[in-house]
Amino acid sequence: MSLIEELIEGLKSKLNVDFSSYTSNFHERVREESHLELEMELQNKIKDSEAFF
Repeated sequence: MSLIEELIEGLKSKLNVDFSSYTSNFHERVREESHLELEMELQNKIKDSEAFF
């Protein structure tokens, strides 16, 4: 394998590692944000129902 091919393979493996950790972090953040949004929505509905009664 030539030096350039080794360099390209090294870069590919580095990119795959970085990309997979980025996507898992992204999905984790999306889950957390969705959870927080749902929690806020629920709190708002509780406040609305308390104001109604």
